[in-house]
Amino acid sequence: TDVAGIEMLMNKQTEHWSVWMSYTYNNNVYTFPDLEEKTFPSNLLVKHQISSGISLKFKNLKTSLGLNWHSGKPYTEPDKTQPVSGGRIHFEPANSSVLPDYFRLDWSAGYRWQPGENFRFEIGASVWNITGRKNILNRYYQLDQNLQLIEYQQVSLGFTPNISIRMVWK
Repeated sequence: TDVAGIEMLMNKQTEHWSVWMSYTYNNNVYTFPDLEEKTFPSNLLVKHQISSGISLKFKNLKTSLGLNWHSGKPYTEPDKTQPVSGGRIHFEPANSSVLPDYFRLDWSAGYRWQPGENFRFEIGASVWNITGRKNILNRYYQLDQNLQLIEYQQVSLGFTPNISIRMVWK
């Protein structure tokens, strides 16, 4: 396996806010001298990735917004001219196709107050994947009992809200 990459992070913080952004470039290639296809992209290859966020804090309230984007991961598609033959799937070259880009925007907020000396309340709300985008995480193929090709896709969660309430005793 040959891996090369670079990662950069920028961060600015003050008493009430923080903003950051990271970028990662990654090139991850498998090499197998004994196989017909000697080199091909790794299943884990995500060439470009950007993450960023901003958080604000005012008295007992905190709120954050975060963004995650990355280029699509490689996968292997069935052969376009003869996908199934002899009860087997025939594939294109290994990891020669790429899934669509991944994008997710998240938000969270939390409030904390201490009504007594020995305990406090914390209430939070968040939304994961505000846009509701259906990101494809993986795609693979199998044959059914009639030897028909079936495509399966693993998809990320859509719009996902969450609320939490905590009581903390000291």
